[in-house]
Amino acid sequence: RSQSSDMLPWHDGKLWLPVHQFGDIVELIEMPCQHPLQPEQAAFLLGVLRIHANYLQLLYEAERDMLTGLLNRRKFDTRLYELLANRDGEHVLALIDIDHFKPINDNYGHIVGDEVLLLTAGLLLRHIGQQGQVYRYGGEEFAVLLQHNTSHARQTLDLLRQQIAQHDFPQVGHLTISIGFVEIDQQGLPAHVVEEADKALYYAKEHGRNAVYGYHELLLQGLISQHDSNDGG
Repeated sequence: RSQSSDMLPWHDGKLWLPVHQFGDIVELIEMPCQHPLQPEQAAFLLGVLRIHANYLQLLYEAERDMLTGLLNRRKFDTRLYELLANRDGEHVLALIDIDHFKPINDNYGHIVGDEVLLLTAGLLLRHIGQQGQVYRYGGEEFAVLLQHNTSHARQTLDLLRQQIAQHDFPQVGHLTISIGFVEIDQQGLPAHVVEEADKALYYAKEHGRNAVYGYHELLLQGLISQHDSNDGG
């Protein structure tokens, strides 16, 4: 393997251009090149790579929550619109709220509260993995979009609830989460999907917390009332 003076790898008629972000290589661009670059050519390409890396950084920051690093509310809204428009398979929206979060801030301070949010975000990412996407919805509330049917989603979410309850948070100890979920089906508007999941979450918060409830199950049992899908916009 030969390299230019600026350490751009060249081999067998190809130049390999690594794009760095957060200290890691996030992209590797393959470029046909018959011979190693001259120093001025390498310097030019490195400048282009830095511009590209800065662009990727801007894109990352535009769609990420600054505290937790999770996808943000803007990215969530975009993805929910896509799911309603494309109907590509079964998906479930779950809204997750940390129970009794305000006393954590009041008793331990906002630094500890932020640590709880960070650790919870990490646990959500670890548990959900490739099954869906995790978002910081706002405050102590998170949203998860799962590529599951209702029964599979319930199992995944209940296991998540158990894992959070068993985790030992520094200074705080143990805490719980409440979860409301709904199938993304014929709601029409993203606001209606969120409203249905939020109703199930509110029911969980009002009936003991540390629980998982599905909107349609509650509806069939007459425990909540259906929203008027013609209202709002």
